[in-house]
Amino acid sequence: MAKFAVSALLFLIAQTTLAYNATDIVIRPNSLNRRGVIGPGRLCPKGSVAEGFRMKMEPYRALDDNSALNAVRLICSGTETEAKSTEGHRGEWTEVAKCRKDDFISAVKIKSEHWLGWDRDDLGALDLEAECSSGVRLRHRRRPGWITARRGVWSDEARCPPEAPAVCGLKVRLDEPGRRGGLFEREPDLKSDSAGLTEVQFKCCEP
Repeated sequence: MAKFAVSALLFLIAQTTLAYNATDIVIRPNSLNRRGVIGPGRLCPKGSVAEGFRMKMEPYRALDDNSALNAVRLICSGTETEAKSTEGHRGEWTEVAKCRKDDFISAVKIKSEHWLGWDRDDLGALDLEAECSSGVRLRHRRRPGWITARRGVWSDEARCPPEAPAVCGLKVRLDEPGRRGGLFEREPDLKSDSAGLTEVQFKCCEP
């Protein structure tokens, strides 16, 4: 009897694994500033997809180098796990914006601005919005000090295709002065300016 139970469990695990398809499909909402270096990709666990997200955002600081969006975390369904992007060192995390039960993120768009030149304070991404498969939109309420109202342009939505409709992972491009270990060294502009997170790529899965 015990042997049968173990066999049944292994079959169930195999079926769950087979039903989960990470695919090679990646969507990229168009970003106007692509300075920096792409970090490693992060995926939700097998059988899990993104049902929400939160952002690390830096408030505006007068007469200083500003960077706005610094990182993104996907909330993975059915687990306590978050798929964490490469993280800039500035800012604070928002609350979670989440789809309804048994729903998942299927599309995303990003707000960004062009490089402004060597003598200006450049920003990369200023905000991020997601759409659930049900059509519900996920967008964080602006906090005081966020640089989102008067700057930047929203991209068109980037949507996962029907054969792999669920977002399940991400990687980001980060523009930041050299971090410990030299992972994200770059040649700074004349003001040693950094733009923070400048681009996001999302992996699509079959849920």
